[in-house]
Amino acid sequence: MKRPIVLIALLTAFGLQLAAQSQRLVLLEHFTQASCGPCATYNPGVQAILTANPDKITYIKYQTSWPGYDPMNLHNPTEVASRVGYYGVSGVPHSVLDGNYYDGSASGWNVGTVNARYAMSTPIEIQMQHSLSAAQDSVHVTMLVKATGPVSGNLVAMIGVVEKHIQFATAPGSNGEKNFYHVMKKFLPNALGNALPASMNTGDYVIFRHSWKLANFYSVAQLGVVGWVQNRTTKEVLQAANSSTNALVPLHANDGALRTLLGVGDKGCSDEVEPGIILRNQGSQPLSSAEIRYSVNGETPVVHTWTGSLGFLEEATISLPSTGFELGTSNGIKVYLSAVNGVADGYHGNDTLGKSFTLAPGTSQKVYLYLKTDNFPQQTSWELVDDQGSVVHSGGPYSQAGQVVQQTFTLNPGCYTFTLRDAGGNGICCANGYGVYQLTSDIAGQVLGEGDDFGAEGIHAFKVGGYAGLDENLVFSAAVVFPNPASNEAILGIDLHQPGRVEALVMDLHGRVVLRRQGDFSTPGEQYLPLVLDDLEDGLYMVRVKSGNQESILKLNIIH
Repeated sequence: MKRPIVLIALLTAFGLQLAAQSQRLVLLEHFTQASCGPCATYNPGVQAILTANPDKITYIKYQTSWPGYDPMNLHNPTEVASRVGYYGVSGVPHSVLDGNYYDGSASGWNVGTVNARYAMSTPIEIQMQHSLSAAQDSVHVTMLVKATGPVSGNLVAMIGVVEKHIQFATAPGSNGEKNFYHVMKKFLPNALGNALPASMNTGDYVIFRHSWKLANFYSVAQLGVVGWVQNRTTKEVLQAANSSTNALVPLHANDGALRTLLGVGDKGCSDEVEPGIILRNQGSQPLSSAEIRYSVNGETPVVHTWTGSLGFLEEATISLPSTGFELGTSNGIKVYLSAVNGVADGYHGNDTLGKSFTLAPGTSQKVYLYLKTDNFPQQTSWELVDDQGSVVHSGGPYSQAGQVVQQTFTLNPGCYTFTLRDAGGNGICCANGYGVYQLTSDIAGQVLGEGDDFGAEGIHAFKVGGYAGLDENLVFSAAVVFPNPASNEAILGIDLHQPGRVEALVMDLHGRVVLRRQGDFSTPGEQYLPLVLDDLEDGLYMVRVKSGNQESILKLNIIH
């Protein structure tokens, strides 16, 4: 009577094995330090296992800030600290294999541990390719993640740029070590990784592309990239891979991918839309035509046929015909590919884009822009367009990294759309250095739009004249702290309606005042008060702004 049950169990196990049949590459995340005595004892043994088993295990090493001096930690202390906190590492040397398979002392695992984990199949495959820019000052990374079996969870694709071998003439720390391997230099785009779909079926895949301007490298010739897929909740690493300079292998012959929906923000105040899309060829065949359809609020689709020539991973920005629609409180647009190269698309998982948007807020006639550029200012531009399609204000591209731009717009009644564009398609933060923007109004506390990691463009619509007016008794309006997040210094911008004293109290989350600044202004109008933040730790703070009998509370995030 037990045989059928056993048979069913065996068949079930065999079926699961078929569904997850990819070969695993084990990942070691190793925490070490140049002034850690035990690290010098155990690291050679760890490295011997890694060197002898390159087909079974890859690795990335984090140089911590303790117990002593380590110049390599100073190259990226924040992202090292992120991984230290993620695993709760309290001492070095410390080894983590595949996230949660082994987590402990460097002496607690061996090649047998690697072999046991290597024997476990996985439902993920990874392809990775990297290249240097012509000037050899930037690295471009492409990562393809494919599901070879059903997989779900809080999954992220991690990309770590490493320096494969750093050799010092004299030991940089106190433990005598001179050779360091696969030292983490930068996560792309950051230490949080790239979010994957919550559920992927067999054959589903995603491609991520990032660029990073190299910094703090001893030798660019030793550049390498390690990638892995991890469940951030359970910490399990499902698959790892080493990048190479070899081109990726396309998975389908004809595969057009809709990458980005342009021209549509989270809010709108016009009953006409003229969207755009970024189309990428992810197939092995050149992409010469694509039939694109879109509809708003479920109305009759607009059809557009694009023709051109795109090689593998090449992209085109396509403007779609405009259409009118009935603007409601809640609205939605759907764009999809109905054919590529005159045939059905080979993979439908990247054929559709959609976005919901609501009615734009009403605001006053005076609007303020605060912008800080990233390390690629030449990619940043913006424009403010009225409801007739006329550009009433614009700016960029810029030439100075970290430049702070402050502008004030006095606008006539009507519907306006502000668009900040990044030609690189990856926002103005993260792998690009720290940039940010914020659009506010004359109404105290009203933020019309803000962002940093917005992709190709950030869009914000608002309606001037939809606000009843400002209270004549207001002492000030449009109080804002910029940039936000900030590092060493922030600026309190405030529009005073009358001369007077402005006081800013920076408080921690316990309500304790950690910084106090004040300024006396003899004239009304836009005024600025600098806030020096060098002595404050990273974290979230509240800024209490006071002038006369009026006050406002703002949030400030500090990241050094």
